[in-house]
Amino acid sequence: CSAVRPPTDRVTCLLVGNHSAGKSSFVNWYVGEHIQSTSVAMETAGFTVVRKGKKRVEWRGKQTASSFPHLEHVVSLPGVVEHMETQFSTSTARDFPMVEFIDTPGLVDGTVKYPFDIDEAIERLAEHASIVLVFMDPIGKALVARTMKVVEKLSTRHLAKMHFVLAKFDTVANQNDRTN
Repeated sequence: CSAVRPPTDRVTCLLVGNHSAGKSSFVNWYVGEHIQSTSVAMETAGFTVVRKGKKRVEWRGKQTASSFPHLEHVVSLPGVVEHMETQFSTSTARDFPMVEFIDTPGLVDGTVKYPFDIDEAIERLAEHASIVLVFMDPIGKALVARTMKVVEKLSTRHLAKMHFVLAKFDTVANQNDRTN
């Protein structure tokens, strides 16, 4: 039996998926301003907490770790603190003040080495999250093996709070490809 989570003042939404699947673009759209960098390259190399603040400010590393006790179980993993930041926005778009996003690094296969145990860090963040959005890209590498491994592991404990987002679907050129 897992511990009961203490109440929070906002919904925590964990964003998971392969690189360039639209996680950071979703944050930017929801917040209504450019918070996260986006491109086909791996832009998000660490974890970014995005939340409402009184002014537009950025915290890095230990400042983020020490300010959010609910992240304690994640930042205790070697290498995570150095790759964690918080972006505060003054936006009030789409009920943003009621949401805290945690944007995770894009998952990739091959020779890319993360400076921390990415799979374990995501699993620990999912323990705290109210909702887990899994971004899948039908144009790119939608079935990156690492992403599927992480999603499979998350589904054993967090299936009820997982939702799947088919990102970039509007960019599929052929109507036949969208329906088959």
